[in-house]
Amino acid sequence: TAEWLVRRYNVALAQAVLLLLGIWPRLQALGLVLCMQAFQVRNMLIVEGSDIALRAFAFYLVLMPSANALSVPAWLARR
Repeated sequence: TAEWLVRRYNVALAQAVLLLLGIWPRLQALGLVLCMQAFQVRNMLIVEGSDIALRAFAFYLVLMPSANALSVPAWLARR
């Protein structure tokens, strides 16, 4: 339904902001991978190469230790 899409989009937007800030980055990246997958499977007309690349990069973020380098908690710990 349309309500589900709007809610899921808002959750994905919140996860993107939290990933940008570095708060629980692996969980946020995994949530973004699932959101992108859900949106791309729902409507194949919007899928192009850049969408697939973004989904792959988000999946790689799940595997990387990104919280150690560029995150607000790491910055606060170094201060």
